[in-house]
Amino acid sequence: MSSTPLFIVTGLSGAGKTKASKVLRRLAQNFYVFDMDILVEHKDFQKAACQWLTIARYNSISHKATVLFGPVPNPYNIEECPDYKAFSTVHTALLHCDPEDRYARLKERGEYLAGREYQADHRRGGPYIQEGRDR
Repeated sequence: MSSTPLFIVTGLSGAGKTKASKVLRRLAQNFYVFDMDILVEHKDFQKAACQWLTIARYNSISHKATVLFGPVPNPYNIEECPDYKAFSTVHTALLHCDPEDRYARLKERGEYLAGREYQADHRRGGPYIQEGRDR
């Protein structure tokens, strides 16, 4: 089991994960920082999640922690991956922003969700936000 922790930064679409990952990548030279979406092929999010955990496990050999940015636990369920158990500590941070700001970001990048669809998408994050997933 690795003594190097794993860090997960999650949040709904439009919460600021991509921007935060770019900033952290520039500032945190002692960490490997990745956007989880870059490994997704054919919408197989679970396979990508497991690939990221394998990469993070190999990164831990160099005693450099990995920070993964992505919508965990849905669609990425890292706890289902065999390499999840390789980490003694997994820290989770949730990025959350004002719903109007999120809506504007999604609209700006062409991921416009109208009315009820937007509200349903936002509510899906509600239980996750309230659960307090940091362990």
